[in-house]
Amino acid sequence: MPAKKKRVYNKSTGRTYKKGSYDGDYNAKNSMRRSKQNQARRVMKAHLEKKYGKAKAASMMKNADVAHKKPLRSGGTNKISNLKLQSPSKNRGRAGEGGRKKGRKRR
Repeated sequence: MPAKKKRVYNKSTGRTYKKGSYDGDYNAKNSMRRSKQNQARRVMKAHLEKKYGKAKAASMMKNADVAHKKPLRSGGTNKISNLKLQSPSKNRGRAGEGGRKKGRKRR
C-alpha cells in the first residue's frame, strides 16, 4: 500500500497544503528559468557598459527588460546577438511568451 502524502498546516493562513513532488519540480524549473533570465541581463549589462560606459548603461537598463529575439524554449541563446532591450509592458505582454497581448481574449 503506497504511503500517504503528508499534509502541511499553515498556522498563519489556516490552510492545509499537500506536500508532493509538484512543489519540487516547479521550484527546480522556475529557478532554472530565472537563472537564465538573470544571465541574459548580466550579458546585456556588460555589453552596454563596454559600449556606452557604466552611467549610460545603468540609465538604459533602468526601466527595460532584456528580451530574447528567439526565445530560450525555442532554442535561443543568451548571446548578445539574440538579446534586445524592450519596455516591460511590451516584453511581458507578447502572446505565447508567458503573457497575453492586450485586447486578446483568454481561451
